[in-house]
Amino acid sequence: MNKISIESFRMAYLIIAHKVDEGLFHLIRALDYLGNDIFIHMDVKLKEWDFFKIKSIVTYSKIYQTERTNVVW
Repeated sequence: MNKISIESFRMAYLIIAHKVDEGLFHLIRALDYLGNDIFIHMDVKLKEWDFFKIKSIVTYSKIYQTERTNVVW
């Protein structure tokens, strides 16, 4: 029987946010793992959004920015 290691699986996470704060940084750091893809949707109402600052805290995961749209909370 073949053994399947957890390293052979990829996981995708979608984060939907309306502000950038320490909670968002903490979540992204917690999800930063070699097999993870992180997608971030930031509400279009947030005017100052620096995706590259978010991307700079990720070491192992692939991180993507989705198209920004207006979200009604």
